[in-house]
Amino acid sequence: MSDFEVRFIYRKIFENDILRSSGDSFQQIVCNLFQNIYEHFERIESQGAIGDRKNDGYIRGKGIFYQVYGPKDVNINNTSLTTAITKMPGDFYLLKKHVEEGKWEPIKKYIFVFKVHRGTYPGVIEELNKLQKDNPDIEFEICDINNLIILFDSLDINKMSIVTNNHVPTPDFTMVNYEVMGEIIEYLVSQGASENIDLTKIPPDFEEKIVFN
Repeated sequence: MSDFEVRFIYRKIFENDILRSSGDSFQQIVCNLFQNIYEHFERIESQGAIGDRKNDGYIRGKGIFYQVYGPKDVNINNTSLTTAITKMPGDFYLLKKHVEEGKWEPIKKYIFVFKVHRGTYPGVIEELNKLQKDNPDIEFEICDINNLIILFDSLDINKMSIVTNNHVPTPDFTMVNYEVMGEIIEYLVSQGASENIDLTKIPPDFEEKIVFN
């Protein structure tokens, strides 16, 4: 297979993993991807009563924080959408409070990773604009599934294998023993010419059979 074909297979595996995931499994896929892209990305695990202090992961030393939200079902008629829209500003201000208390480094960029595939909802953009207006010193971004796929495409094949936890093998035709294949074909031909097969039988006349029936 060509390099393009191998990468295409890994891409489809990654896309399928994201679409089938939800909640914590979606977050783990996202964080695994970021760890293989950004050198100083730190994924944050919830710590008892402390929790994760509203930080699912960040790029240490650069002040780039991520909040990951992957509901099982996101559509315009589902409460998950409303939850996602209200979750973004709520989580941000709790994170900002922890930063002001010295728990995290200063926020320079806040990225809300949202499991939506066909574009961002207007309500999400509206909340994003409000956050930007009220916090002009901080950059805000939305990262959807399409953005995640673009980031995945930037990886080399080895890291694609690591992120998807899969291996796409390349056929090695140099390992084929053509002498053995020749012996197998010769045996099959000899079996086909066996005297046990009665070649004198005349095949039935199907038109006559139809009329008879």
